[in-house]
Parts: sequence; structure tokens; C-alpha cells
Amino acid sequence: MKASDFTAYIPSVNSASSVPDACGNYIIVLKDSAKLPDIGVKPVFKKFNGNDVIYTGIAGTSLRSRDVRTHFCGNAGRSTLRKSLGCLFGYEFVPRDAKDPNNGKVKFCDEDEEKLSAWMKKNLILYYNVNKEFEKHELELIEQYNPPLNLKDNNSDINAKYREQLSKLRARKPNLKKQLAKAKPNAKKTTSNSSYKAKNVTYFTNPDGKRIPKSVIDILTRKPEPIDPFLKERLEKERTEGLREEKIDEIGWKVLGFILLFGFISWIIFGISTCSSSNEGTGHRHYPSVEEREDYQEYLRQVEERKKTLDSYTPPADGAERFRRTLREGSKENRLIEKFDRGDYKDYYEYHDGPEGNIGDVDYHEIEDYFGGGRD
Repeated sequence: MKASDFTAYIPSVNSASSVPDACGNYIIVLKDSAKLPDIGVKPVFKKFNGNDVIYTGIAGTSLRSRDVRTHFCGNAGRSTLRKSLGCLFGYEFVPRDAKDPNNGKVKFCDEDEEKLSAWMKKNLILYYNVNKEFEKHELELIEQYNPPLNLKDNNSDINAKYREQLSKLRARKPNLKKQLAKAKPNAKKTTSNSSYKAKNVTYFTNPDGKRIPKSVIDILTRKPEPIDPFLKERLEKERTEGLREEKIDEIGWKVLGFILLFGFISWIIFGISTCSSSNEGTGHRHYPSVEEREDYQEYLRQVEERKKTLDSYTPPADGAERFRRTLREGSKENRLIEKFDRGDYKDYYEYHDGPEGNIGDVDYHEIEDYFGGGRD
């Protein structure tokens, strides 16, 4: 960035309203006759419009609020520049927050803060440039001018010892006793809502008789800073990233559900095929063939018994009668006996004299075919 791109703001001459209420970069320089306090290490300065550069920074929301109010009229608890300058002057730290003095946030006492504000307005000039790429330009300005009071993102060997000494001064612990001494009343109380000064500090007394420093009232009644112009973009970016993450999660859950569904269907198909193969091997319900039926087996057993009886039987001389009687006694089928009584056996048996006077032999298969075949 060129020097011609910047506009000057002189606190002792210009009004704070002349500084735009917009984001951008700024450079702070010493006036011609001004010098920084001596801390034992001499700093090296670079020039901007003929003046020594001591600090450069950014305003993310408002140059007017950040540069004019915070740096030139605020306190060291909210201004890095004021904190560094106060340490160069040897001011002692006090806790910034009275309700929580051990939170590590510090500032200078009200008297020192007022002296520091007066010195800055008298000896400093601020140059500002309105732009939206302030973070990028900040690094360029630090590298270009190497301000001795810029500690962050300043890695140059120039002023390295000076920055080291300044960091030690900034690392001092706050003086709690001094803060407590300041909190004690130093003047008589007056009527309600009256004000009085004690050691150049203005206090107000509320209706309950409690003293409240004017600086606290100023903080409570301070107007809020304007909304960050880039807030919408950041929120939209966060929303987009959040929706993207939700979409990825949704796709992941759908893929997982599909995998589980596919596994469940495969398990069912495998179970059905397993049951089918098991039924083919063992069978849950067996339909026996005719040869396996018990009644048919009983029938075959009876036939076998008859066969043994007939095969082992040799009719005597009165073969026909005795054969009929024996068959009646040994057979369980009345139908066969009735047919035998009617003389149907004569159609298939022939009796003749054997060596022992036997009439003849019985052809079992023929009688079985005849009597069991349904020929009545």
C-alpha cells in the first residue's frame, strides 16, 4: 500500500467524527518533536510521510471506534498500543476487572490512563485506509515498516532486542495493593447523585450511598460498536459448512441403512435355502410309498407267514378236507376261506399220489394271484 492511499487524523486538531465508521488499516507515527521513552535499547524507525512509524493495526468493524475511542480515549485493558506505551513510561498495572482481579486482564490506574491519553493526543498522528482486505495488508505493513511496538507477527531481526525488552515490561504482574488503595473513599460523601473528585478521579454517589467511578459509568453507557460488516459472510460460511457436514452425515446413515437392509435380505434368503436343503435331506413331513406303509408291511408279513405255512404243508390222504381246515385255522382272511370252501382251489391245484401218499404240492403264487386279484 502507498502512503498516498492513507488519510491523516491528528487528535489535537481533527474531530473523531472525521474518521470513517468502517473497517480498514491504520498506521501510527510520532510527530516531529516527539520521542518514545528510553528503556535502555534504542529502536530503529522507518519513515511514513516523513515521520517515525511506531505501530500499525487493523479495525475489523470501525476505524473510528477502534482507533479514536479505544486507543486515544480508552484504557490499556482493551488497547495493545496503550499497554505498550504505558509500560515504556513505567506505569504499573492494576486489575482491569474489579469483580475478578485474578483473571489476568490488566490496565493502568485512572490517573495514569488520563496522562497517557493526553500524551498520545499531543504526540501521535494516525493514518487510516478503508478497505476489506485489512488482514492481508496488516502483514504487508508490518513487514514494510517494522514498527517497534508491533510484537505479534513481527519476526524481523530489526528491533528484535527492543521487542524483547518491551515484552518483559508487559509481562509484569499487576499491583493489587495500589488498586485496593484507589478503591478506598478519599472525600466526604455529599447528597444523593452528587459528584466529587479524589486524586483527579471523578466519582458519583448513587441513592444507596455507593460510590461509582465515572469511568465505570462511561463503560456502561457506551454505545455498542457497529455490527461487523463481514458477520453475515462468516455466518453464511458457517451455515454452508454445517449443511455440508449434515449432508455427509445423512448420506453416511443412508449407506449404513442400505448395507443393513442388504444384509438382512441376504440372511433371509440364506435361511430359506438352508431350510430347503435340510428338508431335502431329512424332511419335516414324510409321505411314505406303498412299500413303506405299515398296513402294507403287515400284509406282506401275513402273506409271508401263509407262504411258509403252505410251503411246509404236505396234504395227507384226505388232503382236500384237511387242507381246507388247516387253511381256515391259520388264515386271517375269511375271503380266502370262503373261496376255498367253494372249491375254487380245484382250478389251480392238482392232487396226486406222492411217495408218501401226499396228494400234491401247493403253488402259492398262483393262489395268491387268484384269491388276492379280486376274482370273486
